Amino acid sequence: ADALRQAGADMQSAAESLERATRPGEQFANIAETLERVERELHERAEQLRTENARQLASRLLPALKLLREQQDRVWKDSTELLARQQAAGRWDRAALRSLNDLRKEQTGLTESLERTAEPVRSFESIALAADGLAREMRRAADSLGERRLTEAVHEHQPQVLQRLDILIGVLGRSAESDSATGQNGATNDPPPAENDDPSRRDLGLELTVLRAVQEQIHERMRGLAEREAGAGLTPELREEWTDLENEQSRLLDLLTEMFREQGLSIPP
Repeated sequence: ADALRQAGADMQSAAESLERATRPGEQFANIAETLERVERELHERAEQLRTENARQLASRLLPALKLLREQQDRVWKDSTELLARQQAAGRWDRAALRSLNDLRKEQTGLTESLERTAEPVRSFESIALAADGLAREMRRAADSLGERRLTEAVHEHQPQVLQRLDILIGVLGRSAESDSATGQNGATNDPPPAENDDPSRRDLGLELTVLRAVQEQIHERMRGLAEREAGAGLTPELREEWTDLENEQSRLLDLLTEMFREQGLSIPP
């Protein structure tokens, strides 16, 4: 439990640093190492607690997420091509506007598809947290397309959606790959559960695996916002995105704290 407790303490420290910062992008440089340490600590504990239940759920989610990733990549590439045509023409003609509206509809449809995929497993609060952050970024992409801010969609929001999907698919994929440890008779290399083990405790490995993915997503997004802030200053749009990320980080900390409570642990000061 030591790694888990330290992850909570590090996460709390990072969240408090961001809340106090008037220039979040500058503060990010001070907490980047802390966030990397949180990711390692969550990964360490998740590996220790990985179970067959977690592997099966990861295997069930992966096909839908991989398909969503393929569809998002196609929308991004189509958006990139439209941006090149629009910049070459120097104006929006009717055909370009129709294409832009079609892309907005497709992006909105992908958001709805993600929400349908996540709905049956929202009892796993870490998955709900990951899906909410991903859906928010997808809605930003759709809004940018709807407001003709195609450059922003192509260079900021759509790549962030792909990156979040890649991180989530990666950590779930590593959980699912452990199915190879299962023999033909259904036995696994995992130690047998203790007699007093219960289903809520067996789910902790998956929850931590996904929390680690969410933390990595937040970290990477903060890195991108810090770079944009360094170039353009703290615009109202960037402040809004920083606030969303700070809220997501706080929600992650709250969820980890609740897990601690269920396990009889507390975050050290």
